[in-house]
Amino acid sequence: MRALLSWLAREEFRLHADLFGSRRFAPFPLLVAALAASAVWALDAAGTAPGEMVTGVHLLVFGFGLYTGTAGLVGADLIERVLGERALLLSASAYLPVSKRRLLGAFLLKDAAYYAVLFLLPLGVGFAPLVFTGAFAPLDLLILWFSLLLLFAAGMAITFAFIAVRTRAVPRSALAAVAVGALAAGWWTEMLAPVWDAFVAFDDPLAPASLAVLLGVPLLGIASLAVYDPTHRRAARTRTAAFGRWRRRLPDEQGLLTRTLLDLGRSSGGFAKPVVSAALLLLLTVFLESVAASVVGVAPAPGLFYGSVLGLSAFTTYSWLTQFDDIAEYRPFPITVAAVFRAKRVAFLLVGIPPAVLAYAVALAYASTTPLDALLGLLVLLSLSAYFFGLTVYLAGLDPNAFLFDTVRFAAFTVGVAVPVVPALLVGFAAGEGDLPLWLVAAVAVCAPVLGLLGVALARRAGEKWADAV
Repeated sequence: MRALLSWLAREEFRLHADLFGSRRFAPFPLLVAALAASAVWALDAAGTAPGEMVTGVHLLVFGFGLYTGTAGLVGADLIERVLGERALLLSASAYLPVSKRRLLGAFLLKDAAYYAVLFLLPLGVGFAPLVFTGAFAPLDLLILWFSLLLLFAAGMAITFAFIAVRTRAVPRSALAAVAVGALAAGWWTEMLAPVWDAFVAFDDPLAPASLAVLLGVPLLGIASLAVYDPTHRRAARTRTAAFGRWRRRLPDEQGLLTRTLLDLGRSSGGFAKPVVSAALLLLLTVFLESVAASVVGVAPAPGLFYGSVLGLSAFTTYSWLTQFDDIAEYRPFPITVAAVFRAKRVAFLLVGIPPAVLAYAVALAYASTTPLDALLGLLVLLSLSAYFFGLTVYLAGLDPNAFLFDTVRFAAFTVGVAVPVVPALLVGFAAGEGDLPLWLVAAVAVCAPVLGLLGVALARRAGEKWADAV
């Protein structure tokens, strides 16, 4: 197992170094630490309590752990299809005397250790400004890192537990009922709060809740691996020939738009994925609004606030639209790279904008506002969606997920997002929930479309840029 973990760790670094170059990948933890420290310093200067910052970062890490645990769901098949010859060890059980269950367990352990150093340690170091202000002791940084690691592992274990049970042909409805029932029971018996506090604070390792957490996370992982059926394969699905019918209904001469929509519709989750992504971002925005309002003491203008944040759904939608694409695969055909990106733009308009607008409408129904603020927020949402889409396409091409590990491009993406979003959020708080001043309306009406046009220009320029790169 020790040798297997070592091989997997080396392969993980080799994968990222091969994708981005070791010089651009190795400094990535330093960038994460710098961004975290900047955010902590700014929040502390704004009067945010350290406990609220700690709770927020734990929520983000728990969500990331839930997502990382889906490695068990995709399994070796999808990973090999996406990563190709760069990831060989996950298929080793096919030709070496290593069981698939053992290999998957080592892979999940490697992921926990790898992200503990790549992400969680820099996040913990990012709280160093609180040491200088006296709010944290140096030992608190180590405790914070350990609690983040424990919660990240818990998220992985929970997700993988559901996946493992699914391999035993347990219906999704039964799993959903168990999950809802467990949450309801925890809430009713008031057990959720002490368990969460045990994860977040971890100030008394010998307390019953802390001991339950320390023992429960590894036991859940071990039990999930024992339940997991490595021979499980989802039933084959058949589809009727729909390409011609779809293409006739779409403005699509070369079939690229049709191929993109069919890929999305026939993947796991289908067309619901952009909707779910927008819904999750909406929930996060509601949480951020409540935290920000408690820190600043003033509620923001709902339209401007929700429109600014929900525009970020453009990144996740584009990720879904390109999950099976590679520029090189189009080279044998009489198809230009510019045409490929043009098809992605049209697909984004069809499946990306409607869910974002729907989430925005739900947000305004939750937080009532004035018609003028609602219209300005919608303008900001559409403009920022176009801008974030163009920025992502220009920087990442057809691989928006992988470039996040490229230190240079990730830094450029972070700056590109912060430049319009931070001023938009500040304007929203400056406006408050009252009537919007005329100068603010004029500024938003002028600046938002300019950003949208910049995004369109970046998206058009991306075709030429990535055509030269292949």
